[in-house]
Amino acid sequence: MKNWFVKFLLCVAFLAVASHAQLVENPEPYTSGAPAPKTPVVNINHVENDEPMFAVEFHPISLLFNPLIWSNETVMFTVEGNINSNASIITRPFYKGEKISKKHEKGFVDVFGLSEGFRYYFDRKHVGWFTAAHFTFEYVSMMHSYDGSKYDKVEESGNGIELGLYLGRKFRYGRHFVSSIDIGATYSEVFMSKDAQEDVEDVTNVGIGIDINYTVGFAF
Repeated sequence: MKNWFVKFLLCVAFLAVASHAQLVENPEPYTSGAPAPKTPVVNINHVENDEPMFAVEFHPISLLFNPLIWSNETVMFTVEGNINSNASIITRPFYKGEKISKKHEKGFVDVFGLSEGFRYYFDRKHVGWFTAAHFTFEYVSMMHSYDGSKYDKVEESGNGIELGLYLGRKFRYGRHFVSSIDIGATYSEVFMSKDAQEDVEDVTNVGIGIDINYTVGFAF
């Protein structure tokens, strides 16, 4: 009886050792043998973004109607680069030119400018209402003569600066077609002689003014 009991204990010990070895070799003893599925890694910084990062727009009213209504030539573009879903940097290069045609005076005024602005959208994805602030630098060149006399021919150049606050709205049709309209209050100064400023005022605002822009273009 004693020998049988000893043999029983040895069998139990052997089974315990074998079971422990099986657990070490197979850490998933209660599965069908297939490896446990890996936990998916989620990148919380990745957000699917369907909004364009840049937009290039031109100002058709200034380009087409200024020569007809105000007799001056204006070419202006708006380039928008996104900072995040609510904000962007606005760059507006432009050219304005006007002939001086008065009773005793003939000439021409050229204005080359670059406007840099910050735009904030109240909604995400750069659509809807926005507010913006712009700083503009201008190079102004003016030439005129009195009664066609070469002795009274005057040429002068100078600089101008402008600050503006704007309120506007941007629309997007599909993914790539965009348009916007904004209106702003501006204050500008031109650093030229008093006589030249009278001619420059025909092309650019001096002092307090109102600026309205309508743009159409493409986003990508």
